[in-house]
Amino acid sequence: MASYGVIFGDPSYVSTLGEPWHYWLKIPAENGAMMDLADPRPLDEMTASLLCNINTHLHCTTYQSSEKATLVLMREEQPVAVILLSAMPFDVPLAWLDAMFAGTTALSAEQLHGLLHHRPDDVFLSGPVVCSCYSIRELPIKNAIRDGCDSVSKLGRSLKCGTNCGSCKTELSRLIEAETRAVTTA
Repeated sequence: MASYGVIFGDPSYVSTLGEPWHYWLKIPAENGAMMDLADPRPLDEMTASLLCNINTHLHCTTYQSSEKATLVLMREEQPVAVILLSAMPFDVPLAWLDAMFAGTTALSAEQLHGLLHHRPDDVFLSGPVVCSCYSIRELPIKNAIRDGCDSVSKLGRSLKCGTNCGSCKTELSRLIEAETRAVTTA
């Protein structure tokens, strides 16, 4: 194969954009549809073919290099579909793409940059929000636990999580237990 790709977004767009490919596999998602793609034609030819099939009422942001191409289709700042293409097989986390299509807000500059370069943004990589009062995500909490914060109160002093409404304290305790167990079994 000479071209590989992923299309994610509104199911009606995903179906029409996946039609010109030699091989495709539909994958259901919570906030859209996804297709894994492969084709013997070169990357630049497949990119040109996809550009011809894009609805002219959509805004298209693109990135192209000799190795990759990305098309992000938006209507009124909302993502409608994203097309990630590569000359080599690649893997993209479905949860990352699905999360970007879950909200009603426009893509951030960091999210758009990540899409264009086929890399999840730092917010996604930091995991889900555990403490909504201070927007503290799972990865910084796990890192603090590994660095010695072995109680909810220590996490509160270090990161402020659990120090306002307290609704995240149960999840903080669970993370402490899980991280402690992971360290002792390693």
